[in-house]
Amino acid sequence: MQVIRAMPNPPMAGARFDLNAPDTGSSSTCERQTFGDCVLTSCPVVSETNPPVDPNAPMPMFLEAGTITVSADQEEFSANGTPSAAGSTYVFQSTGSLTGGGVLTINATGGTVSAFTGTIPFPLAPLLLAPSIDGMKGTVDIAVPRNADFSIRWDARDASEVIQTVVSKPASETTRTPNLSCSFTAAAGMGTLPSTALAQLSAGTRIRLFGVNSRTIEATPRGVALLAAFQLISSDKASYPTFVLQ
Repeated sequence: MQVIRAMPNPPMAGARFDLNAPDTGSSSTCERQTFGDCVLTSCPVVSETNPPVDPNAPMPMFLEAGTITVSADQEEFSANGTPSAAGSTYVFQSTGSLTGGGVLTINATGGTVSAFTGTIPFPLAPLLLAPSIDGMKGTVDIAVPRNADFSIRWDARDASEVIQTVVSKPASETTRTPNLSCSFTAAAGMGTLPSTALAQLSAGTRIRLFGVNSRTIEATPRGVALLAAFQLISSDKASYPTFVLQ
């Protein structure tokens, strides 16, 4: 269950519950490389001779938790979600906005997942200190070379636990490239995207950073993960960066 504010869009709620099949002992065919706080994941290309799923493996079991409502203690934001026809994802209707700093309360009436209630602090948007984009407005693309480490400094305003990347591949990409995931301790105030990882991504790959808080609450048959995230913005709060690989 997650609530995310990606600028310039209003906050969006989403939910998905699944109970994976028991481990059969087979290892993943994806390869993982760790570069400091970043992980590069490479999976084999799917083809007729290399299907994405073992046809003999048990199918995953998708779950739902009934109607889910989200409310904020300090702002006029609310969201109401119901399972889609497929039952594995949710459709949410939201009203109001979130500027961060308050607490969200999430309630589920229960279904194949038991009823639950949980709270999670919604972070303030982290402020980008370097490279500075103060004085600009709206979405700002920042060119990032793939042959050099790229360092970022921020002020998480004591409101986020971690700073995480969200990576979007270029629409024109015709070859399969790895996925990059970086998670930095927010209180550290800085992080580096290593060139050894960036060099393996395509030119035109777009990277955004989010301040993130997470919680896990008890439910049956398995605990529910809650996530709240707010996109990094400029320190003058007038713009929001996307880092574009060159």
